[in-house]
Amino acid sequence: MFEESLALSRQKRDTSWVATSLSNLALVANSLGDSGKATELYEQSMYLFREQGDKRDLAECLINLPMVVYSQGDLEQAAQLTEEGVGLQRELGSRGDVAFGLNNLGWMALLLDHLSKATDLYRESLSLSWETGLNPLVQSTLEGLACLAGAKGDAERAARLWGAAQALHETKGIPRDDDFLAEADARISDVRSGMGVGTWEEAYRKGRVMTLDEAVSYALEEKEIDPLSTPAPEEPTAGQAPGALSRREEEVAANVAQGMSNRQIAQQLYLSERTIENHVSKILRKLELASRTEIASWATQQRLIAPRPN
Repeated sequence: MFEESLALSRQKRDTSWVATSLSNLALVANSLGDSGKATELYEQSMYLFREQGDKRDLAECLINLPMVVYSQGDLEQAAQLTEEGVGLQRELGSRGDVAFGLNNLGWMALLLDHLSKATDLYRESLSLSWETGLNPLVQSTLEGLACLAGAKGDAERAARLWGAAQALHETKGIPRDDDFLAEADARISDVRSGMGVGTWEEAYRKGRVMTLDEAVSYALEEKEIDPLSTPAPEEPTAGQAPGALSRREEEVAANVAQGMSNRQIAQQLYLSERTIENHVSKILRKLELASRTEIASWATQQRLIAPRPN
């Protein structure tokens, strides 16, 4: 039926429907296991969507195509495509789609062993999916964070987060994410085998009895010490260079300097207000500042924002 739609669209020279038909055919090809054909069809449809300036359908392709590329083993290319898709979804204001893309990016960063980046991606995805009520995405992100904790050597945290995720799956009937299922199970199996049976069961049980709010709050907690990393550098002092903050924190600081509230910054960056509150608190702590006014002054001094004319 999609092939007939494509033929009719070409006959009528309706490029919008040609692009849509190609995208639908790509979904079918991927479902049938023909990833090469799916990639070719997605690329054709994306070319037409770009020509038409259709950002919404282009963004959807940029979320679907990377998973085909991921199945072919090209993680870096999959991550690049997903980042472009997330950028478009932010521009379109689609918070749920942003959360979905960020979760995929978190898995890709984890698989590439970019643990710090994976942490930021998972936390942002979890915060957005929690606030928008996307419990299936919450479940998937909790599994990702459990695997991330295992990669960092924090086995107890991994077991608790895994327990919370499986409780959501079993008690609320939330299906697990098929895309990263095998990888997640393999990583947690390694964590479990490295712990004593009693130790694993106790930590796992603590995760299972958490409420959803408790599980999300626990997952978003800051972990100051990475057991497998080198000792963290001393806290930066006030007036340090912008490198003392992450790129996202610099962005938040620049918006604070423009007099924006947390709510306004959240809307500007397509993040949750709670995430912005956390960023502001971390900025104050890292730079040893006491107020938003001092953040604004610091951001201006560091040229994160151009000084206002007198």
